[in-house]
Amino acid sequence: MTIGKRLRDLRKKGGYSVPQLAKKLGVSTSTIYGYESNSREASDEQKQKLAKIYNVSLDYLITGSETQPTTPTLYKNPNPRYAPLLGTASAGTPESVDQFIDEMLEIPNFIKHEAEHMFFIKVNGDSMNKLMGNGSTALILKSEHFTTQPKTGDIVVFKVDGEYCIKRFIETDTVVIFEPASYSDEFKPLVYVKGTSIDIEVIGKVIYTYNTWE
Repeated sequence: MTIGKRLRDLRKKGGYSVPQLAKKLGVSTSTIYGYESNSREASDEQKQKLAKIYNVSLDYLITGSETQPTTPTLYKNPNPRYAPLLGTASAGTPESVDQFIDEMLEIPNFIKHEAEHMFFIKVNGDSMNKLMGNGSTALILKSEHFTTQPKTGDIVVFKVDGEYCIKRFIETDTVVIFEPASYSDEFKPLVYVKGTSIDIEVIGKVIYTYNTWE
């Protein structure tokens, strides 16, 4: 069975119409048809969201070879690794991040980066709710361990004048833009002209999310 047919079967089992699923993912209906006809491949981010929506593991979604779980637990890792939960980052207006919370969370077993190169952070707000809901937990790869610099389209945690936020990163020759991905139009892009005195630091980029949808 192809991944497209599996996606179509899972959608029907879940009782979703194509327009309903498209709205939930924040994409067009033609994109969903593309996924299900194998003419278009879903991004890793969208595959993670689809696995969560359909309550299956990512392995099953992609290969169909794993038994579908009956609970939201996606992975059974015999050698679990953990990273610290460092607090919250605003999915809205930049805000102060809490210091280390005395909690360690399990890293999904398919993530290959070293545990010490990553941390978790809670998402606070709705400016990224097309991708991650308020209260979701994001796994962050620290910026010093990027193989390349952040590129346009990456979801990053950044610091502006000491305040922390999470947004989509966009860069041009003259500006850096941190763009929301929200169903609400109340959230606006944060635009910073290069060469100004504003202190901007990309702390890390999102490589996985445990999503919470309200």
